Amino acid sequence: MADSTSDISDGCEEFKDWLSSRLKTLGLDEDVFGNYVTGVLDSEDTDEERKDALIGILDGMTEYPLEDLCSEVLNRWKSSRAEIIKKRVLLKEQKEAEKQNKLAEIMEKQASVVCTIKPAQEKSDDNIKKMLVAQYGMFKNMNAQLVADQEKEKRERMKQENDQRKQQIREAQEKQKQKAEERKEKEKKRTQKGERRTR
Repeated sequence: MADSTSDISDGCEEFKDWLSSRLKTLGLDEDVFGNYVTGVLDSEDTDEERKDALIGILDGMTEYPLEDLCSEVLNRWKSSRAEIIKKRVLLKEQKEAEKQNKLAEIMEKQASVVCTIKPAQEKSDDNIKKMLVAQYGMFKNMNAQLVADQEKEKRERMKQENDQRKQQIREAQEKQKQKAEERKEKEKKRTQKGERRTR
């Protein structure tokens, strides 16, 4: 499987190496123009739009016929992409086949465990299920447990954040009350001083 994955990245590198070499033979800076060209090719444009964009980038940069050069680059890129897609499909099929094989092995093991139980030792279906689940605990849905744990953690975090916000609001309200009280006290003292003066 690792070989197939490296084959896919090799396909990309193979095209980039070819492009770099091709640009170099045309006397163009492969780093600068290579990035522009791959950027155009990786866009969501149609082939015609890509070709026009390539002509726009390379216009006046080389004596080589631009139509031919852009067609060559585009065709090479498309065949490289087709190879990569083909390899990805094969890799996916290979993974699926491996998964099916593992599942078949597990089923065979389960069947052999059930078959080896002697008639004298036969247990109820529930006991056999429990034994199989204990032996092959992998049937426990770990994804469901993981999602449940994440949800629980998220709820706890939100509750903590909510509690913190409430605490901050309470503290702000307390400070506000305290300031209001202080203002009232100052106002009261000033009023009392004013009354003393008038007497």
